[in-house]
Amino acid sequence: MGRVVGFAAVVAILACSGCGALRLSESEPSLQTQVVEEASQPSATPVASATPTEAAAQVSATGVPGPSPTAKQPVPVATEVGGGEVIDSEPCELVATGEVTVYERAHAAAAVFGTMGPGFRVQPEARTADGWWGFEPGVAQAANAGVFRMRWVQETASVRLEGSCEEVPEVVAPPPGVCFTMPMEEVLILASPDPSAEVVATLGLGDYAEVLGTSTDGWAQVDLASGSTGLAIRGWVPAGTLNMNGPCENLPTLRPQ
Repeated sequence: MGRVVGFAAVVAILACSGCGALRLSESEPSLQTQVVEEASQPSATPVASATPTEAAAQVSATGVPGPSPTAKQPVPVATEVGGGEVIDSEPCELVATGEVTVYERAHAAAAVFGTMGPGFRVQPEARTADGWWGFEPGVAQAANAGVFRMRWVQETASVRLEGSCEEVPEVVAPPPGVCFTMPMEEVLILASPDPSAEVVATLGLGDYAEVLGTSTDGWAQVDLASGSTGLAIRGWVPAGTLNMNGPCENLPTLRPQ
């Protein structure tokens, strides 16, 4: 039906010298297809866009950290202020001051990805209006796109924010327990499961919408109201365009009217 998100079994997790390690949860969502790499390799190479922090500690599947290189200092970001004056500001960093749970989506009911120990630092790349901070974890993520590449930490007393965190973009994060499609390219949403039907909306790279079910003749119904576009529209897409994330294995079979 659609492509299914995959995670690497051996991952590279960011950490600075003297910082704690991110320990992965023992369980992965059943929908994920694991990408198994040889455990005998000395290190795993993170994806190019995995993280802005330049130091990485190797973490085994059991959460035992390997050698951690000395971290480089964050590069200051030039920010223009009133009157055209330009000053240097430090990038936003999230610092764990205690044991912090990391979730796969920005909600306490979401699946647990792992934990961050005291001293662990990461630079968040997204935040939500209700106090969640997202960062790329430095794992192979196959077809994950947009906000689905993030792992999430809730702002609590065990989290300290440093630097220019007001500059981190605010996003609408997907809720837990919902199957979404996250297209890797532009997908037209049609009024009915017919190639000649009216186009009612478009999903682009970075957008997502809930998948309500599939038909027996190769179509899927999506709900944009439960998604990132802000549109209250339901429509149809060819099932072959689905790139899904979440609990998608038991989608209902729909009979278009």
